[in-house]
Amino acid sequence: MRVKLKLVSTSELESAMVGLSLSRNRDPSEMPNVFKKLWVKADQHNKYLRMIDVTLDMTFPRYFWQQFDTYKIGVNCQSESTMYTLTKKPLTQLNFCRNLPEEYLEYLNDLIIRFNKETPTCLKSAICMNLKNSLPEGFLQRRIVKVNLQTLKRIYFQRSKHKLLEWVYFCDFIKNEVYKNFEWIDSND
Repeated sequence: MRVKLKLVSTSELESAMVGLSLSRNRDPSEMPNVFKKLWVKADQHNKYLRMIDVTLDMTFPRYFWQQFDTYKIGVNCQSESTMYTLTKKPLTQLNFCRNLPEEYLEYLNDLIIRFNKETPTCLKSAICMNLKNSLPEGFLQRRIVKVNLQTLKRIYFQRSKHKLLEWVYFCDFIKNEVYKNFEWIDSND
């Protein structure tokens, strides 16, 4: 598996504390204990998590991104543009989550060469669409993802025992890398 995952940043914890303190009519400095109590409860009890942003740098295959797109609330993404980056250099086995047959990789690279040699726009468009349609689901795409902590918590509980290894890897990352940035989270929960 050639996926990559990196925590870029976490932010807005202070805003979440202020917001939660409003509903409790207490000082924001008293909120870490309240955070901890509410963390284990369902979504309606931990709305404060929506205020906390987590930014991730993720490289996963197309089949993962299709499932990831299920999570639309609290998620913003910017991705590599297949349209603009696919034809800039030859593809290698490292562009895919698992090795392709060499003949198929050669076929894709031949399409890239043809695309770069063509001048008429109509032919370029046809070759580009053929190339995009020929990409296997294991083609890796990089995205910068900004997600709120409530959505990550939901993803963890919905996908941590998923049959796709990419989901298990992503959920392990949430538990071991993201959660450790927040002292009130007991990662055994």
